[in-house]
Amino acid sequence: MQSQGDIMGLHPKHVVMLVVDSLPSNIINTEKDLPFLFANATRFTNAWSAGCWTLPATASVLTGMMPHEHGAETRTRSGLRGDIPTLAELLRDNGFATYQVTANAATTTPFGLDRGFDRVIKAWELIVERHMSYEVLLSILGKRRLRQRAWHFGRDYILGKLSEDVTSSRVWFTNTAEIVCTEASRIVDEHRRRDSQSFVFMNLMEAHFPYRWGAPLATTSDSLREAFREYRALYQLVNQTWLAKGEMTIAPDMLARIRLRQCKAWKRLAPIVNTFVEKMAQHDDTVVIFMSDHGDCFGEDNTAYHFGNVTDNGNHVPLCIADGARLETEEITTPVSSRDVFGTILDLAGIGHNHVNILNTPERSTPFLQAQWYDLHGKTHAHYRHDLSGFVDDHGKPWMFRNGVWHRASSKGGRWIPEVRGVSPIEELPMSRERRRAIQMAFDTHGKFRIANT
Repeated sequence: MQSQGDIMGLHPKHVVMLVVDSLPSNIINTEKDLPFLFANATRFTNAWSAGCWTLPATASVLTGMMPHEHGAETRTRSGLRGDIPTLAELLRDNGFATYQVTANAATTTPFGLDRGFDRVIKAWELIVERHMSYEVLLSILGKRRLRQRAWHFGRDYILGKLSEDVTSSRVWFTNTAEIVCTEASRIVDEHRRRDSQSFVFMNLMEAHFPYRWGAPLATTSDSLREAFREYRALYQLVNQTWLAKGEMTIAPDMLARIRLRQCKAWKRLAPIVNTFVEKMAQHDDTVVIFMSDHGDCFGEDNTAYHFGNVTDNGNHVPLCIADGARLETEEITTPVSSRDVFGTILDLAGIGHNHVNILNTPERSTPFLQAQWYDLHGKTHAHYRHDLSGFVDDHGKPWMFRNGVWHRASSKGGRWIPEVRGVSPIEELPMSRERRRAIQMAFDTHGKFRIANT
């Protein structure tokens, strides 16, 4: 198959992938928020993440595989399989200098998502101002993992690794988007001066918990009582309290308030993203991919945050590709998987592969969604102990398989409605033979994975 680069007669020398962490598609108004991308990019309005949080979703983008294939999934929090080539490795092997500029520790060493990058630049190490008095307190209170490590490993951890973990949590309290964008811009400019190739993967955390837009402890209300309720809801959100209770513990008005926080964080972030993308894409040697790794949940299907769920809000993500060599707008409504950004970039770079290019053949993409139930240190309530498989049909409608029953998404309210018919929607819905076969294969292989890892 002809690559996109061959069609253009030019392979880009610089590929920039900008990921806004946890950003759902439905809070973006591309025309108003990202006017440059709206006017100069291919916009995928029906893009879906393969996973529900950073590890499985990002691993899928960097490998072109689904979580049950690359092994980086929710319950075990296992790292990426070592025998799978990553996008960074393939680009590096083909002459690209590779960089990760990130505000998210999960994309670095712990899970192997830094494989193939010549250099990893961590935003939290570049922050000048420090608020250590409440950084330590809120990081430990807000992260169950830190509390458990402090309890189990005691003094050695508190005096050693805790400092590093707290340092990475600075992105919770400080806006770092300008830092990340400045570093990425500097890298590309330097390689342009050298006339060498570069690949830069970026992760911005402002739209991620705790959804920062202003001062470190800003709330959406001036009322002291309401501010306390908001802090309490944020604590329950990040600790997934309802997973242990078996019922939603955050009041509906507070879930709406937390969603408002994310909207406010995005509104602050949007002009920074738009300016950066415009600066990058003004050069005809550069391709910029703007996307989210996954979305977030604020009460949909009785879930919140982004672990162990499959929902419209959690998996429907923004995705735009701006090619400096041919700045023109196009809207693709065909449902696609964001993991196929992998094959698209390889094609643009002129690297042979057998993956899907969503710029050329979006209809070949298989938006298959999955989530392993999240083992909350053995406290997950039986109500939430189910693995999920899902897919998006040709009309952009999501379907989900849970506890042996297929569910369809309701038109409003974010609820899943059980299907009483005995026929699988994979068999029943109108779609091409190729797509039906691909979805069925993904469903079957994920089913085997679920059984083997129960």
